[in-house]
Amino acid sequence: MQPLEGNTNFQLAREDMKNTGDQIRTRPNSDCYVCGFKGEPLYQRLRDRHIFSVPGEWDLKRSPDPECGLVWLDPMPIEKDIGKAYLTYFTHGSNEQENVVCGKPRGDLRELLQYLKHGFLASRYNYNDGLGTIQRILGYGLYAYPLLADALCRGVCYVKYVPQGRLLDVGCGDGSYIQNMQRLGWFHTFCYGYYCRYLHGMKSLAKDLLIR
Repeated sequence: MQPLEGNTNFQLAREDMKNTGDQIRTRPNSDCYVCGFKGEPLYQRLRDRHIFSVPGEWDLKRSPDPECGLVWLDPMPIEKDIGKAYLTYFTHGSNEQENVVCGKPRGDLRELLQYLKHGFLASRYNYNDGLGTIQRILGYGLYAYPLLADALCRGVCYVKYVPQGRLLDVGCGDGSYIQNMQRLGWFHTFCYGYYCRYLHGMKSLAKDLLIR
């Protein structure tokens, strides 16, 4: 992973802070991108007090269309200032991130857990289609441990494997989710985010992503 200091977007954000401070500039964003309705106030003057210390106060609006229900920021940050919201983001820390699904086995017990995890994902979401029946059955036994089973399901975001399918991760942080899904057999993967664009070997949508 490229360090934060080598990331052009965050370098620009830090340089811009010398001139504009840490205040994030905004623009009006009153209409829903999906349904086109004018948003109704949902929450006002929210502050990021405890998580990543994003400066400013923020209002959320929601579409009045019951078939839509999209929630968004209004006003929203201008694109040039988005990097200021991620200067202390959790994905910009250590590169040594261990994955609950595809971490490297260490010792016999770890190898057994990996064996069962892959069997579970194969039986539940059709990953690793070439696995044998015995491994699938044993992996299915992890349902007896609800917390572990739920952690494995969340690790793939409850996404079932689709052969030759395409997977897009919007707001992908450091791209670890996409990297994990590649290990599990997704070959056509894409990310959309300011930080993961700079990860080695990852495909990123560098242009604006529009909802149609």
